[in-house]
Amino acid sequence: MAFTDKVTHWFKSRSVSFGRSMWKGGPGESQKPVPDWFHFPMQIVVGAYAVYWWHWHSPAPNIAVLALAAVAALMVLADMRPIHKVLYVVIIVSLVLIESRAIKTDRANFARDEACRRNEENRKFQNIANELKTSIEQNQRQFLATMSGFKETIGTVTGGDTFCYLDVFGEQIPLSTVSLRKMGKYGLSDVTVKLLVSHPFPNSSPGQTTGNTGITRIGDIAAFDRPSFQDIPLAQFNLEDQENVDFNIVFSARNGIWHQLLYLRRVGGLKPGGRWLKATRVFRIKYGSKPYEQARMVLIFERIDDKFPVQEISWNDWLLYDH
Repeated sequence: MAFTDKVTHWFKSRSVSFGRSMWKGGPGESQKPVPDWFHFPMQIVVGAYAVYWWHWHSPAPNIAVLALAAVAALMVLADMRPIHKVLYVVIIVSLVLIESRAIKTDRANFARDEACRRNEENRKFQNIANELKTSIEQNQRQFLATMSGFKETIGTVTGGDTFCYLDVFGEQIPLSTVSLRKMGKYGLSDVTVKLLVSHPFPNSSPGQTTGNTGITRIGDIAAFDRPSFQDIPLAQFNLEDQENVDFNIVFSARNGIWHQLLYLRRVGGLKPGGRWLKATRVFRIKYGSKPYEQARMVLIFERIDDKFPVQEISWNDWLLYDH
């Protein structure tokens, strides 16, 4: 017999012997009852579930552990051949792998669900924040509208930021009247004008002046009155021969007090063809919001004619506090 035939016969005999031992067991086990009807159906059922869980539907954690415990308990209820033992080992390893996979899948699902839950909560919180922001903005708009209406009402009643000032029109030889002009959309109530009119002292040195004061009650000025609507006579101030006249004026009304500085300079002499050049500023006193904070003057109106000799005058704001 050739060597290859011997090797082939040896492997064949060994394989048959191994298969017979796996199926029937060793010589000492040949007389034991072998309930194949018990092991094979259970192994088929458990194996089918293992394949199903592995490929199509991963079980919840601990389900495979329970199946593993059940298989281990059933293994001791009946004798088995080696082939059954091998199949049971395969099933046990499969159940262990399935349990490991189920734990990982459960953790991944938990992390995903937590992320979704957090995103949903953040979305809801953001919606609430957006609604609150919208509500606050709407309330603020309503508040501003209410305050605007309230401010409009106060302005209508008190005069708001409307003011009036004195101006001079025409040649006026000599200077005899000043005209009252209103600035602003509201009317003014209880208007009173206090004038300090100064001019150079006759035959005096430069800088020496004399002045007179006068008080005129204007009363109410309606909102629709034209800009220039009332003249105030200056006869009491004796300005017939004056070419330089300075006015320090204090206005009082229901909406507060304001001050005007008005400087007049005659160009062309007191004869036809000449004209008055004007420089004026109007101030309001702004009081500080803190105790003992010093009040200050705020410029609200200014008008200076071209070619007015500004270098000859000084804006004596300190005089405003004397009234």
